[in-house]
Amino acid sequence: MILSFIMLLHSLCPDPPFPTPNFIFQYFTFMALQILINLKDR
Repeated sequence: MILSFIMLLHSLCPDPPFPTPNFIFQYFTFMALQILINLKDR
């Protein structure tokens, strides 16, 4: 489920208009996973 969520995030912006560094996407994915974990624990 988490992997499909990451793939969904990646498919939402496959080709950004500007070159996005990898760490920005990794940071965003990490924040999204933290939110998912918080929602699941609540």
